[in-house]
Amino acid sequence: MIINMADGNSIDDNEESGENSQQSPVEQGQISDADIESMVQECSHEYSDLLNTMDQINDWMNDIERKNDTLQSQLKELLESNREVRKEIQASEQSESSNSQPENNPPDISMKDDATEER
Repeated sequence: MIINMADGNSIDDNEESGENSQQSPVEQGQISDADIESMVQECSHEYSDLLNTMDQINDWMNDIERKNDTLQSQLKELLESNREVRKEIQASEQSESSNSQPENNPPDISMKDDATEER
C-alpha cells in the first residue's frame, strides 16, 4: 500500500517495514514438505542435544550438592572436635593453675609467732 504524504512524497508500506520484495521462501509459499520435515528433524536433534546437556548439568549439580553436604558435615564434626579439645585444654590449664597456686605462695608466717617462739 502506498501512502501519499503532505509534502508530496509517497511511502510504500513494504519499504517502511523493511519487507521489500525479498520475502523468505516460507512467506512466499515456496517451501516444500520435505524442507519442513528436514527442519523439524534438525530441531528435534537440537532439542535432544539440549536435553542431554541439561541432564549432564543436573548430574553435575547433584554431585556438587552431595560434595557440599559431605564437606559441611565434616566441617561440623571438626568444629565440634575443636570445641571438645579447647574445653579439655582449658580444664587442664585450670587444674594446673589450681595445683600450682599453693606452691607459688610461700607459707604464711606471722612475725608474732616467730617472735614468741624464739623467746
